Amino acid sequence: MDFANHRFITAGQDLLKRYLPCVIVSAALIIFIVTARLVLIDWPNMKPVAAAALFAGFLFKNRTYSLLIVGLSMFISDSFLGSYPLPIAIAVYSGLLFPVFAGRLLANHVNKPGCNPPGIKRSENSPGYQNCQWVRAYSSWIRIALVWLGSIIFCSLFFFLVSNFACWLFGGWYERSLFGLLECFLMALPFLKLTLIGDLIFASCLFVPLVVVKVVASFAGGRKRIACIQADNDLS
Repeated sequence: MDFANHRFITAGQDLLKRYLPCVIVSAALIIFIVTARLVLIDWPNMKPVAAAALFAGFLFKNRTYSLLIVGLSMFISDSFLGSYPLPIAIAVYSGLLFPVFAGRLLANHVNKPGCNPPGIKRSENSPGYQNCQWVRAYSSWIRIALVWLGSIIFCSLFFFLVSNFACWLFGGWYERSLFGLLECFLMALPFLKLTLIGDLIFASCLFVPLVVVKVVASFAGGRKRIACIQADNDLS
Protein backbone atom coordinates (compact mmCIF):
# COMPACT_ATOMS: atom_id res chain seq x y z
CA MET A 1 0.00 0.00 0.00
CA ASP A 2 2.84 2.36 0.87
CA PHE A 3 4.57 1.49 -2.41
CA ALA A 4 1.38 2.25 -4.36
CA ASN A 5 1.00 5.58 -2.56
CA HIS A 6 4.62 6.39 -3.30
CA ARG A 7 4.11 5.66 -7.01
CA PHE A 8 0.95 7.78 -7.03
CA ILE A 9 2.73 10.71 -5.33
CA THR A 10 5.70 10.41 -7.69
CA ALA A 11 3.42 10.40 -10.73
CA GLY A 12 1.61 13.46 -9.39
CA GLN A 13 4.90 15.28 -8.84
CA ASP A 14 6.03 14.44 -12.37
CA LEU A 15 2.78 15.76 -13.82
CA LEU A 16 3.10 18.91 -11.73
CA LYS A 17 6.65 19.55 -12.92
CA ARG A 18 5.62 18.90 -16.52
CA TYR A 19 2.46 20.98 -16.72
CA LEU A 20 2.83 23.64 -14.02
CA PRO A 21 4.85 26.07 -16.22
CA CYS A 22 2.27 25.66 -18.98
CA VAL A 23 -0.60 26.36 -16.58
CA ILE A 24 1.16 29.43 -15.15
CA VAL A 25 1.85 30.89 -18.60
CA SER A 26 -1.72 30.14 -19.73
CA ALA A 27 -3.24 31.82 -16.66
CA ALA A 28 -0.94 34.81 -17.13
CA LEU A 29 -2.02 35.16 -20.76
CA ILE A 30 -5.70 34.99 -19.84
CA ILE A 31 -5.29 37.60 -17.09
CA PHE A 32 -3.24 39.78 -19.45
CA ILE A 33 -5.84 39.67 -22.24
CA VAL A 34 -8.86 40.23 -20.00
CA THR A 35 -7.25 43.05 -18.01
CA ALA A 36 -5.93 44.86 -21.07
CA ARG A 37 -9.28 44.67 -22.88
CA LEU A 38 -11.07 46.12 -19.87
CA VAL A 39 -8.50 48.82 -19.20
CA LEU A 40 -8.19 49.87 -22.85
CA ILE A 41 -11.92 50.04 -23.45
CA ASP A 42 -11.62 53.65 -24.69
CA TRP A 43 -8.89 52.71 -27.18
CA PRO A 44 -10.67 50.95 -30.05
CA ASN A 45 -8.78 48.10 -31.68
CA MET A 46 -5.67 48.58 -29.50
CA LYS A 47 -6.09 45.26 -27.79
CA PRO A 48 -3.63 42.44 -27.01
CA VAL A 49 -5.78 39.56 -28.25
CA ALA A 50 -4.17 39.02 -31.66
CA ALA A 51 -0.65 39.41 -30.25
CA ALA A 52 -1.40 37.01 -27.41
CA ALA A 53 -2.92 34.52 -29.87
CA LEU A 54 0.24 34.72 -32.00
CA PHE A 55 2.35 34.19 -28.89
CA ALA A 56 0.22 31.26 -27.69
CA GLY A 57 0.40 29.60 -31.10
CA PHE A 58 4.16 30.07 -31.10
CA LEU A 59 4.64 28.80 -27.56
CA PHE A 60 2.26 25.83 -27.40
CA LYS A 61 2.38 22.97 -29.90
CA ASN A 62 -1.26 22.07 -29.26
CA ARG A 63 -3.32 24.48 -31.39
CA THR A 64 -6.56 23.46 -29.67
CA TYR A 65 -5.09 24.44 -26.31
CA SER A 66 -3.96 27.82 -27.67
CA LEU A 67 -7.38 28.45 -29.21
CA LEU A 68 -9.00 27.59 -25.89
CA ILE A 69 -6.83 30.14 -24.05
CA VAL A 70 -7.67 32.96 -26.45
CA GLY A 71 -11.33 32.02 -26.78
CA LEU A 72 -11.80 31.82 -23.01
CA SER A 73 -10.13 35.21 -22.59
CA MET A 74 -12.44 36.75 -25.18
CA PHE A 75 -15.51 35.17 -23.59
CA ILE A 76 -14.62 36.40 -20.08
CA SER A 77 -13.86 39.95 -21.20
CA ASP A 78 -16.93 40.11 -23.46
CA SER A 79 -19.11 39.17 -20.49
CA PHE A 80 -18.08 42.54 -19.02
CA LEU A 81 -17.86 44.58 -22.22
CA GLY A 82 -21.07 43.35 -23.82
CA SER A 83 -21.72 41.31 -26.94
CA TYR A 84 -22.56 42.08 -30.57
CA PRO A 85 -24.66 40.35 -33.26
CA LEU A 86 -23.75 36.69 -33.64
CA PRO A 87 -22.53 36.81 -37.28
CA ILE A 88 -20.24 39.75 -36.46
CA ALA A 89 -19.09 38.03 -33.26
CA ILE A 90 -18.16 34.91 -35.25
CA ALA A 91 -16.12 37.04 -37.66
CA VAL A 92 -14.40 38.91 -34.83
CA TYR A 93 -13.54 35.72 -32.96
CA SER A 94 -12.29 34.10 -36.18
CA GLY A 95 -10.09 37.10 -36.92
CA LEU A 96 -8.63 37.09 -33.43
CA LEU A 97 -8.14 33.31 -33.27
CA PHE A 98 -6.41 33.11 -36.66
CA PRO A 99 -3.04 34.32 -35.24
CA VAL A 100 -2.82 31.04 -33.31
CA PHE A 101 -2.21 29.24 -36.61
CA ALA A 102 0.17 31.98 -37.75
CA GLY A 103 2.10 31.57 -34.49
CA ARG A 104 2.46 27.83 -35.07
CA LEU A 105 3.75 28.47 -38.59
CA LEU A 106 6.19 31.00 -37.15
CA ALA A 107 7.40 28.44 -34.62
CA ASN A 108 7.85 25.84 -37.37
CA HIS A 109 9.86 28.36 -39.39
CA VAL A 110 12.08 29.23 -36.43
CA ASN A 111 12.70 25.59 -35.54
CA LYS A 112 13.31 24.23 -39.03
CA PRO A 113 16.89 23.21 -39.90
CA GLY A 114 19.04 26.03 -41.22
CA CYS A 115 16.93 28.80 -39.69
CA ASN A 116 17.44 28.51 -35.97
CA PRO A 117 20.52 30.52 -34.94
CA PRO A 118 23.39 28.04 -34.81
CA GLY A 119 25.85 27.62 -32.00
CA ILE A 120 29.54 26.94 -32.26
CA LYS A 121 30.39 23.32 -32.88
CA ARG A 122 32.95 21.98 -30.48
CA SER A 123 34.57 19.89 -33.19
CA GLU A 124 35.42 23.00 -35.22
CA ASN A 125 38.05 25.05 -33.37
CA SER A 126 39.09 27.42 -36.12
CA PRO A 127 38.64 31.13 -35.14
CA GLY A 128 37.47 31.89 -38.67
CA TYR A 129 34.84 29.18 -38.43
CA GLN A 130 33.66 30.54 -35.09
CA ASN A 131 33.30 34.05 -36.52
CA CYS A 132 31.37 32.64 -39.47
CA GLN A 133 29.00 30.87 -37.10
CA TRP A 134 28.24 34.09 -35.24
CA VAL A 135 27.58 35.92 -38.54
CA ARG A 136 25.16 33.15 -39.48
CA ALA A 137 23.50 33.51 -36.09
CA TYR A 138 22.96 37.25 -36.53
CA SER A 139 21.57 36.79 -40.05
CA SER A 140 19.23 34.09 -38.76
CA TRP A 141 17.91 36.40 -36.06
CA ILE A 142 17.28 39.13 -38.64
CA ARG A 143 15.44 36.66 -40.86
CA ILE A 144 13.30 35.49 -37.93
CA ALA A 145 12.53 39.10 -36.95
CA LEU A 146 11.33 39.86 -40.48
CA VAL A 147 9.09 36.78 -40.53
CA TRP A 148 7.75 37.76 -37.08
CA LEU A 149 6.99 41.29 -38.28
CA GLY A 150 5.32 39.96 -41.41
CA SER A 151 3.18 37.62 -39.30
CA ILE A 152 1.94 40.51 -37.17
CA ILE A 153 1.09 42.67 -40.18
CA PHE A 154 -0.66 39.79 -41.92
CA CYS A 155 -2.75 38.99 -38.83
CA SER A 156 -3.76 42.66 -38.47
CA LEU A 157 -4.81 42.83 -42.13
CA PHE A 158 -6.70 39.54 -41.84
CA PHE A 159 -8.68 40.82 -38.86
CA PHE A 160 -9.35 44.11 -40.67
CA LEU A 161 -10.71 42.36 -43.76
CA VAL A 162 -12.78 39.71 -41.95
CA SER A 163 -14.33 41.97 -39.30
CA ASN A 164 -15.20 44.81 -41.66
CA PHE A 165 -16.59 42.47 -44.30
CA ALA A 166 -18.89 41.05 -41.60
CA CYS A 167 -19.90 44.58 -40.56
CA TRP A 168 -20.76 45.41 -44.17
CA LEU A 169 -22.67 42.16 -44.70
CA PHE A 170 -24.53 41.85 -41.40
CA GLY A 171 -24.30 45.21 -39.64
CA GLY A 172 -26.86 47.10 -41.71
CA TRP A 173 -24.76 50.30 -41.63
CA TYR A 174 -23.76 50.23 -45.31
CA GLU A 175 -25.65 49.41 -48.47
CA ARG A 176 -24.97 45.95 -49.83
CA SER A 177 -23.14 46.96 -52.93
CA LEU A 178 -19.56 47.33 -54.09
CA PHE A 179 -19.74 51.02 -53.22
CA GLY A 180 -20.98 50.18 -49.72
CA LEU A 181 -18.18 47.63 -49.24
CA LEU A 182 -15.54 50.15 -50.32
CA GLU A 183 -17.08 52.78 -48.05
CA CYS A 184 -16.96 50.34 -45.14
CA PHE A 185 -13.27 49.62 -45.65
CA LEU A 186 -12.41 53.30 -46.16
CA MET A 187 -14.21 54.30 -42.98
CA ALA A 188 -12.33 51.58 -41.07
CA LEU A 189 -8.82 52.61 -42.19
CA PRO A 190 -8.13 54.68 -39.01
CA PHE A 191 -8.95 51.58 -36.96
CA LEU A 192 -6.50 49.55 -39.05
CA LYS A 193 -3.72 51.92 -37.99
CA LEU A 194 -4.66 51.43 -34.34
CA THR A 195 -4.81 47.67 -34.83
CA LEU A 196 -1.31 47.59 -36.33
CA ILE A 197 0.12 49.80 -33.58
CA GLY A 198 -1.53 47.76 -30.83
CA ASP A 199 -0.48 44.42 -32.30
CA LEU A 200 3.13 45.58 -32.69
CA ILE A 201 3.29 46.97 -29.14
CA PHE A 202 1.71 43.97 -27.44
CA ALA A 203 3.57 41.42 -29.57
CA SER A 204 6.83 43.15 -28.67
CA CYS A 205 5.92 43.02 -24.97
CA LEU A 206 5.33 39.27 -25.26
CA PHE A 207 8.07 38.16 -27.64
CA VAL A 208 10.99 40.44 -26.70
CA PRO A 209 11.53 38.86 -23.23
CA LEU A 210 11.49 35.44 -24.87
CA VAL A 211 14.06 36.57 -27.44
CA VAL A 212 16.26 38.15 -24.76
CA VAL A 213 16.33 34.88 -22.83
CA LYS A 214 17.16 32.99 -26.02
CA VAL A 215 19.97 35.39 -26.99
CA VAL A 216 21.49 35.37 -23.50
CA ALA A 217 21.36 31.57 -23.40
CA SER A 218 22.87 31.38 -26.89
CA PHE A 219 25.75 33.71 -26.02
CA ALA A 220 26.35 31.95 -22.70
CA GLY A 221 26.37 28.57 -24.42
CA GLY A 222 28.65 29.87 -27.16
CA ARG A 223 31.16 31.32 -24.71
CA LYS A 224 31.11 28.07 -22.74
CA ARG A 225 31.85 26.11 -25.92
CA ILE A 226 34.70 28.49 -26.79
CA ALA A 227 36.18 27.97 -23.32
CA CYS A 228 35.94 24.21 -23.80
CA ILE A 229 37.64 24.46 -27.21
CA GLN A 230 40.43 26.60 -25.79
CA ALA A 231 40.88 24.18 -22.90
CA ASP A 232 41.13 21.28 -25.36
CA ASN A 233 43.74 23.19 -27.35
CA ASP A 234 45.77 23.85 -24.22
CA LEU A 235 45.72 20.18 -23.34
CA SER A 236 46.65 18.99 -26.83
